[in-house]
Amino acid sequence: MEVSDTGIAPRTAQAYRETHYRTEGDEPVTLRVEIRPPTLARIHKEHDVTCSAFITPCNRFSQLLSNDENHARCLALTHELDKGRYSYLDGVGQHATVRLASVS
Repeated sequence: MEVSDTGIAPRTAQAYRETHYRTEGDEPVTLRVEIRPPTLARIHKEHDVTCSAFITPCNRFSQLLSNDENHARCLALTHELDKGRYSYLDGVGQHATVRLASVS
């Protein structure tokens, strides 16, 4: 398997670029790798931040995990973010060819 400079296989990296990372809440935003949506700067300004990240504990290192394991990891991440008093929005990453159920 060919691996890029990032250590991610090219097919996997391509799948990440094709995935839509959608925030939930009052004003949903769809993020894409290497594409900055025009609304992001305004949202940063509203929250008094200069940057943000879309993070997930699911399928760590691109290794497929069970729905139960991913759900447990999401709950643990939410707990850590709340404990650290970080501001965050819930979201979901979804490839155009896959229909996923929301994790709640």
